[in-house]
Formats: sequence, C-alpha cells, structure tokens
Amino acid sequence: PHIALSLEGVVGKIFRNGMDHPSSACGALLAVLNEVKSRQLNVSLDPTDLEQSLLKQQLVSHLRYGHVPTLVELTYAAYECILREVMETAQKSVDLHHSE
Repeated sequence: PHIALSLEGVVGKIFRNGMDHPSSACGALLAVLNEVKSRQLNVSLDPTDLEQSLLKQQLVSHLRYGHVPTLVELTYAAYECILREVMETAQKSVDLHHSE
C-alpha cells in the first residue's frame, strides 16, 4: 500500500508534477476511511468495483468496533492484509499438496 505525505506533513495529500493543487493518496484507502467515518461501511461485493469490495472485505477484520482509524492505521492494516496473502500464497506454492 502507499500513502501520501505533503511537504507540510499532511497525511494523505501530495503535490504531483504538473498539478496546481494537492491530490490524495491512497484513494482506495481514503474511500474506505470515509465510509468508516460515516458509519456506513458496505462490505458487500460490488460487481462494478470488485477490487474495492475485496479491499474492504479484507480490512474489516482489522477494524475495532467503534474506532475510526487514521489513514496511517488503515495503511498498516492494508499492509498486514497483503503480507498475509503473500505468505499464504508462498506457503501453498511450496506445499506439493496445494500446488499443481
């Protein structure tokens, strides 16, 4: 996962070359964070945005009920999800009973 940090230290904002105003990063995590803040996190599978749906489904196990994480906390949670998937895939690839 990635996260922006402006020169002023604002988390989630970055000035990109050729742009006259800051943009956001990571947009996918910011969208999840906004849903959490609004207390309307929808984890159902959206066929028009499968990647975002799967991201939310993975992250929900890292959220504590009633706690609104910071973008930094959410980025670390995404990291943990990715690490777990990579480790599981690596384990299955070396286990002859789980690979082809």
